[in-house]
Amino acid sequence: MMLCNKTSRYHVAAAAIRAGASHNQKVAIDAHEKASYVMHLAQKTKEYIYANGKGQHVSAGETLDCTADDFF
Repeated sequence: MMLCNKTSRYHVAAAAIRAGASHNQKVAIDAHEKASYVMHLAQKTKEYIYANGKGQHVSAGETLDCTADDFF
């Protein structure tokens, strides 16, 4: 559900990267690439939930507390 509402940990991380980029040049150098990667993980997680009916974190294998029904 949080992925659909754009309030997931992925969205928070991407927002933090973008906000940090406006205040820190070191962050700004790779901000777009890193934020895009985080959003890619969000998309892969959403696809996994649609395909399997339950959530699973793409890279670490930790289970999310949601099902495919949360997206409808």
